[in-house]
Amino acid sequence: MEPYSSSNISLKKILIMLLGFLTPWIIIFYFGSHVFAYGVYVNDSCVGYVKHKAYMKDALKDIEKDLGNRYNLADIDKILKYNISFVKEEYFNSTEDLKNNIKNSLDNDIQILTMKSDNVELATVVNEKEGEELLEKLKNSYIESNNISKDNLKEASLKSNITYESKNIKLKDLGSLNDTYNKVKGTLEESKYKNLKFKIDIIKEEKTKIGIPSVIKASNDMYIGESKVIQEGAEGEKLVRKEITFINEEKIGEKVIEEKVIKEPEQKIVENGSKNPINEEVAFLAPPSRGINNVTSNFGYRWGKQHNGVDIAGNTGDPIFAALDGTVTFSGWQDGYGKVLKINHGDNIETIYAHCSALDKKVGEKVSKGDVIAKVGSTGRSTGPHLHFELRVKGEPKNPLNYINK
Repeated sequence: MEPYSSSNISLKKILIMLLGFLTPWIIIFYFGSHVFAYGVYVNDSCVGYVKHKAYMKDALKDIEKDLGNRYNLADIDKILKYNISFVKEEYFNSTEDLKNNIKNSLDNDIQILTMKSDNVELATVVNEKEGEELLEKLKNSYIESNNISKDNLKEASLKSNITYESKNIKLKDLGSLNDTYNKVKGTLEESKYKNLKFKIDIIKEEKTKIGIPSVIKASNDMYIGESKVIQEGAEGEKLVRKEITFINEEKIGEKVIEEKVIKEPEQKIVENGSKNPINEEVAFLAPPSRGINNVTSNFGYRWGKQHNGVDIAGNTGDPIFAALDGTVTFSGWQDGYGKVLKINHGDNIETIYAHCSALDKKVGEKVSKGDVIAKVGSTGRSTGPHLHFELRVKGEPKNPLNYINK
């Protein structure tokens, strides 16, 4: 065997010296960038790293809160394993990340129940008791959303048929009961309550007004079409008890079950004139427009034929007033008259307002003397804006100027 040369011995010494020099620096670099840690394992899979085992406390508490109450996970800590490791600090996991990683690693099969409402799948629950808790939570949510107090609640009952079927799922897919509730609530809102129905009956009391009753009396001290309020009257008040029914958040019915008068209403007493002003030729009509002193065409014959009213000058849009209390019997278009409004004042007395530009009252409306009922215009056979005003008694035209109080 050939002995080592001096050059080979020198190279070996150099390598040993170099390694001895670098090793401390390698150790310093490695341990300077890595720290002592625990690797957390579930089913032989690493789910994260923590500095101390105590850091797992919050994550395990949350998992037991979410899943442990639904499924027996009281010993979840026993399925975890820890390995000592050296890792960079950036590899450490937050409590939320650890919790999610552990949940997603729980891939063992469990048997739970599919909860159905009227044969439509509604939710996944671990047992029927939890199903009842879920239904109670949903029922209370509808009571709350309808702003129903316990004092007003009469009855709340489920109107859907609930059934259960066994089902196998992965434990990681179970989720929390609150997650299940939110999912079911969203599904019900999308389906407009077709899959689950709660009938909620409440008793509600409220105070309502009682209208003022009116008494009409005839008075021979006033002319027909005139009236006077003797007593204004006052509204009454009553306490009404109602039964109101909801299906989930939809109100479907309401009925009154009791009424109690708290305050009796006071009558309004009105006297209506009964004297006939026509026979006495009394000025009982209010001026139908502001231009009453500017009559451009009188009652009687003109241009070879009868003119059944008077024409009162005015500008388009000027107000037209009811000459007397009464009820509108016609409001519309009539040949010759254009837009015309007719008022019946009782005892066969009628006034007519023609050539209007606009009609403010409808058939059946009651009007009082002085109310604005229309606007001056020039519709129909008209040579310019004015009001054609007529007074008729039993259908016979009378000269209105004899009865207008100027």
